[in-house]
Amino acid sequence: MSEPGLCAAAFIPARLTSVRLPRKLLAPIGGRPALAFLIDRVKTSGIETIVLCTTDDPEDDELAELARKQGVECYRGDREDIILRFDEAAKHFSADLIVNVDGDDIFCDPSLMARTAAVLKAGESDFVRWNQLPLGASPVGFTAAALSIVRKGKTVSTTATGWGRFFMNPGLFRVAELDPPPMESFSPDLRLTLDYPADYALMQAIEAELTPTDRNFGVDAIVRLVNRKPEMLGIVRGLNEAYWARFEEVAVDPTVIRGRQGIEES
Repeated sequence: MSEPGLCAAAFIPARLTSVRLPRKLLAPIGGRPALAFLIDRVKTSGIETIVLCTTDDPEDDELAELARKQGVECYRGDREDIILRFDEAAKHFSADLIVNVDGDDIFCDPSLMARTAAVLKAGESDFVRWNQLPLGASPVGFTAAALSIVRKGKTVSTTATGWGRFFMNPGLFRVAELDPPPMESFSPDLRLTLDYPADYALMQAIEAELTPTDRNFGVDAIVRLVNRKPEMLGIVRGLNEAYWARFEEVAVDPTVIRGRQGIEES
């Protein structure tokens, strides 16, 4: 059963320390920084509070200033422990429900952000994720209560990659796995996250094609575009394999979390 008055917040984790595509979040997309492009899309989701969750490193001062110019909140916290950063931000802004939109995912679908918040507000799920969509097209959602449990239960302090796996523990959380609305099928090569120079080239091409008619285009419009112009996929072909191989090398081990009894006793 849903609870009245729950505060939903969109968290956008972001930092400027990237190796494969330096300072990628400030790279121009449609004449403005990529992160500003994403923030404008998140604003159309209807989520009450938008928080840029960056680090307290001096190099991320530019991101904090961008958040100020964009008129959204900013929270600065631990560089490597994103769970800690999220939990502190949730408490600071009194957020009950969090819709996470990665700063790299500038084409994340605003309609899926809104739907994620709605599912969380229904009160039957602790963690929400989407199936059968390209990497970077959808958010994930979790309750502040579940986030607090993860923070108390995790036994590592480096959680920047793969942190969502903590919430997939069925012994601790109720997980909702959602299927998107019907759309055309798409190639497994399609990826919508900003990680490599080739990703940036594809995103520039997609933005140039779609924003003249719809600035808030969804993943369905992207799929129709690349199906109509399959040569666009050649830009990123093979990158998903490299991306996931590296992800598995550095991702947090989801088993490094205590059970509910150990958490409650802490």
